[in-house]
Amino acid sequence: MDGNTVRENVPLGEYTTLRVGGPARYFFVACTGDDVERAVSFAKEKFLPIFVLGGGSNILVSDEGFPGVVIKNEIKGIEYEDHGDAVLVTAGAGEVWDDLVRETVARDLYGLENLSLIPGTVGAAPIQNINAYGAHVGDTIESVEVFDSETMRVRTMSHAACGFAYRQSMFKKEKHLIVTKVTFILSRERAINGSYKDVEKYFERKRITAPTLAQTRDAVVAIRTGKLPDIKKVGTAGSFFMHPIVSQKSAEELQARFPDLSFVPYTEGAVKIIAGRLLDTLGWKGVREGNVGTHATHALAIINYGTHNAQEIYNFASRMKKDAKEKTGVEIEFEVRIVGDFS
Repeated sequence: MDGNTVRENVPLGEYTTLRVGGPARYFFVACTGDDVERAVSFAKEKFLPIFVLGGGSNILVSDEGFPGVVIKNEIKGIEYEDHGDAVLVTAGAGEVWDDLVRETVARDLYGLENLSLIPGTVGAAPIQNINAYGAHVGDTIESVEVFDSETMRVRTMSHAACGFAYRQSMFKKEKHLIVTKVTFILSRERAINGSYKDVEKYFERKRITAPTLAQTRDAVVAIRTGKLPDIKKVGTAGSFFMHPIVSQKSAEELQARFPDLSFVPYTEGAVKIIAGRLLDTLGWKGVREGNVGTHATHALAIINYGTHNAQEIYNFASRMKKDAKEKTGVEIEFEVRIVGDFS
């Protein structure tokens, strides 16, 4: 099936890693930029909203589904362009993210290794400005190609125009920009980022003093595998909440009340609270209510143990959010994108 084919009333649960969600009124698969344009034109003709779907790993779709046009982005292809010690890597938005990371590591290109095993597609990476283990994908992005559904033209956004911040980008606000390709600037020069505490501990246990690029990827994969559930085996969106940011003063007050909390520097006068540690401290690790719960080793990951009801997952996550606010005064925001209406 390609972008010339439209399906109606397609259940979205089979396209999301949480394994829930009602139907899309119309459903396109886009394998090229032209497919994207055709799908957008179709939506405009019918005056319907558009939702772009990647790997479905960071969304919760309501039981009512999406009343517009869902475009499943499957634009593929990876190209490499040498620039001395730097290499420009351009990948289609529909490429599987970890496949790209694996391939760049195999080619001895530094820059993406700390972002190993993050689920989803390349197109979602700049939108979410995915980050893990001391690395932010925005730091490696040279430009992003988009299809502008307002002007119906292809545009190339420079790094500066992308507005990258913690788990943020301008693409989250400018939803008329559909990511079609992403160009990364990677390095041939050794530049291991092993400063993150969990990564440091891994190398210490393995007695690795000068880790290679491949060993760094192995470390990140091992750490993530030990902490988070396997989306191939259970329904989950991975980390459901973002790390909240508070002032240094608030952090000190919280630390006095909750000594087990963990903080990392953010900007001058502000710190990030590790959301998983916060939820663990409040007793949410390994909690199960009906067919929804949290992972046995990580409260940040919500698990679907068999429900077909998206509302049940939303209600569970909302109770966690409310509990954190009531007990600590800290607002933890959903990292998972909410699609559709939840009461």
